[in-house]
Amino acid sequence: MLCVAGDGDRRSLLRHYVRRQSSDADRAFQQARDLFNQHNGDKVAAAAGEALAADPNMGDAEILLGLIPTVQSRFGEAEKHFLKGVALEPENYQAHAYLGSTYLQEKKINATACCNLSLL
Repeated sequence: MLCVAGDGDRRSLLRHYVRRQSSDADRAFQQARDLFNQHNGDKVAAAAGEALAADPNMGDAEILLGLIPTVQSRFGEAEKHFLKGVALEPENYQAHAYLGSTYLQEKKINATACCNLSLL
């Protein structure tokens, strides 16, 4: 006799998988944040990448990846990560602040302001 999981069992398995996936992402992100605070940039990118692999929608991991090139004055690379972070978590005010700071560093604020004014 073949035993087939019912819808309730499938939902339970899915919730378990999502919870495990989320905890893996959270653990990797916490490690990346700790490494960043210890100024260990090489390992930060690997840990943040692991967090994104576990949860591709983790905007905080993208933001952390943007902070690494910001510290190294590579603002074009940082901008890409911050834009992705803002897209993933539009309500994250820190992502917007980092992106705006990057524009100021790149002296792109006038071009950005013109674009935003035309949207109003």
